[in-house]
Amino acid sequence: MLPPLRTDRMGACACVANTPSGRNELSIFVFASVVPLAGHEALVEQALRDAAAQSRLEPGCERYDLFRAVQGEVSFQLFEAYADQAALSAHAQSAHFLALKEKIGQRLAKPLGIQVSTGVDIAA
Repeated sequence: MLPPLRTDRMGACACVANTPSGRNELSIFVFASVVPLAGHEALVEQALRDAAAQSRLEPGCERYDLFRAVQGEVSFQLFEAYADQAALSAHAQSAHFLALKEKIGQRLAKPLGIQVSTGVDIAA
C-alpha cells in the first residue's frame, strides 16, 4: 500500500512510493484535473499547453498529455508518466511548473485534483 500522498493546491508532490507492479514497476503516473474559473478558460488552457510543451522536454518525462472534457463543466485533464520518482520530483520543482502554479493558481474554480499511481497492467 502506498503511503499518504501530500500535495499543495497545484499538486506538487511531497511523498510518493513505488510498488513493483510488473512491466512498468518504476514508472510514476499522474492523473490531474483542472477546473478553471468562468472567464479564465482560455488563459488556463494556454498555460497548460505551454507547460505541456516544456514538460515533455524534461529528462524522465515519458508522457504529458492534455485533454479537455466534452461534457459538463469546462475542465482539463492531464495524464503524465515519469520514469521514476526523481523525474516527478524534478518536474515539481521545474521553473515552468512553478510558473504555471503562479499563473493559474488563483484562476481555478476548485483545487487541483491529483492522483499519483504506479502501473498494474499497462498496454504496450
